[in-house]
Amino acid sequence: MTGDPFPYTCGIPAEPLERYAPSGFHPIILRDTFSHGRYRVIHKLGWGGYSTTWLVRDSLKNRNVVLKVARADASTKSRPSEKDILRTLATLSNTHPGYAHLVQLLDAFEVRGPNGRHECLVLELLGPSVQNTNHEVFMYDPFPASLAKRIATQVLQVLDLMSRNGIAHGGQ
Repeated sequence: MTGDPFPYTCGIPAEPLERYAPSGFHPIILRDTFSHGRYRVIHKLGWGGYSTTWLVRDSLKNRNVVLKVARADASTKSRPSEKDILRTLATLSNTHPGYAHLVQLLDAFEVRGPNGRHECLVLELLGPSVQNTNHEVFMYDPFPASLAKRIATQVLQVLDLMSRNGIAHGGQ
């Protein structure tokens, strides 16, 4: 038997297959493209109750970005969508020190699939999460004080920016 000399391993726990049903997740495989071929799927980054998240290559800008594909039933009229929240955050003062630590919405579009209509958000690619860094770099030991202070400062700057603009976690 001949196999792929470079087999793909994801390292991300798989979501339950029953979530790929009408009103659920959109099925995606490596090398799928979105937005008329602009975004090509490279790697799975994760999933949650609301969406799956993928590393994609933006052929127009020649860079890697994140594609977040929402469940088909994720949009509700009772609360603002994630896209609306990100667009609101983008209008805040970019002179505030917290603005530099907000994730940027780069593009948004919808895709229709076998499970319904899905909102897709293209976001800037950020570094690893604090949790992954703590596990993979520091083996669950405490962060060095200087790094912990930098992380805390950035979080507090974002919270200050949001608070000054009447925005709380989960909505306005």
